[in-house]
Amino acid sequence: MNQIKPGREVMVVGVGLHPFGRFPDKDLGALAIEAVVPALKDAGVRWKDIAIAYFGHVYYQGMSVGDTTLSKLGLTGVPIVNVENACSSGSTAFWQAYWGITTGLYEMALAFGAEKVP
Repeated sequence: MNQIKPGREVMVVGVGLHPFGRFPDKDLGALAIEAVVPALKDAGVRWKDIAIAYFGHVYYQGMSVGDTTLSKLGLTGVPIVNVENACSSGSTAFWQAYWGITTGLYEMALAFGAEKVP
């Protein structure tokens, strides 16, 4: 059996967080944007430094939510993977970014998520 083992050290270099709560006046994209922009600023990186993005969500009934969200900011040109894994969507997005970096596939990845719970 072929096993992939962690290689390079992986670090979280920036964090952004939208406050928890109910925000009926904001769509899912707006909630995500309020976390992505501060995370990039906190990391001191530009969008062109990002090789891939992973977006975790659960309830939203739509397609390509991560792509749509980032395109509102003009953040395009990289693969954007939408991750749906129930209550583990955010951690799965993070895990995907981690493995892409530790195996040497990517130098820098963005893992982000948002949710509007019914």
